[in-house]
Amino acid sequence: MITHHCFVRLAPAHATDAGRAAALEAARPLAALPGLALRLGVPADDTAAKWDLAIAIDAPSLAALAAARATPAWQALDAHLAAHAIVVKAWNFAAA
Repeated sequence: MITHHCFVRLAPAHATDAGRAAALEAARPLAALPGLALRLGVPADDTAAKWDLAIAIDAPSLAALAAARATPAWQALDAHLAAHAIVVKAWNFAAA
């Protein structure tokens, strides 16, 4: 299994409750993609305060993750983040 971890820092104009809610809504359609499991989060304490959103996506393989990235749902999230975020960091990890 592969887990795609993504951390998002929104631009100051979007780093609001409404801006975070909009980014979460942009990510939610990924949950409907076959074979994926989506987990969304916001900072729980001050240790994560510089990040506005955490996205974790579990996929059975890198190929499945690549296929998901080619979908309109993923592309819409990428477009939303490109317009509203100043930092997007993402990494893929294999289960150990």
